[in-house]
Amino acid sequence: MPEEKVKNVFVIGLDEANLPTLRQVPGAESLCFHQLLTIDELQLGEVHLPSLIEKARSVLDAFDGSVDAIVGYWDFPVSTLVPILSERYGTRSTSLESVVRCEHKYWSRLEQQKVTDRHPRFGRVDLAAEPPRPPENVGFPMWVKPALSYSSELAFGVKDEEEFRAAVAEIREGISRIGRHRSSRSSTTSPSA
Repeated sequence: MPEEKVKNVFVIGLDEANLPTLRQVPGAESLCFHQLLTIDELQLGEVHLPSLIEKARSVLDAFDGSVDAIVGYWDFPVSTLVPILSERYGTRSTSLESVVRCEHKYWSRLEQQKVTDRHPRFGRVDLAAEPPRPPENVGFPMWVKPALSYSSELAFGVKDEEEFRAAVAEIREGISRIGRHRSSRSSTTSPSA
């Protein structure tokens, strides 16, 4: 019987604390896990996706062996890097569009609205408006958070107009760490449970 080839699995943000869990995956004895970017590279300071992609590509291009899988278990930027790198290196992954549709809080609610009426009320908040206003169809208490963020960063449960305005002020102040594009000018709200 031929010996099974070991598969090289690159894990974005792999750390020692999570390696034992990966080693318990069925078939792990034929997998060799490699760290691709550190937690610090992924989470400290401002996230600059092009730089992260370049760092990851330099590691993968320098690897002397096959790149059989690229995976991750963290949210943004890992969830975005996996499909981008997988497309480049020919490994299986979902599409970047499907990841963004799910992670973008407003877009995902629009998608949910297409298939069911069993979703929370939601709306957009214009961060440039003075004074900022909650969406017409969403009452207090509610969650206010950037349309694109991760690890619950800049997410606030608010119970009244005063807390709403304070949350919007904090989002305005901190949004540049998450992104500077069009999505940064608005946030989404939905009722708090």
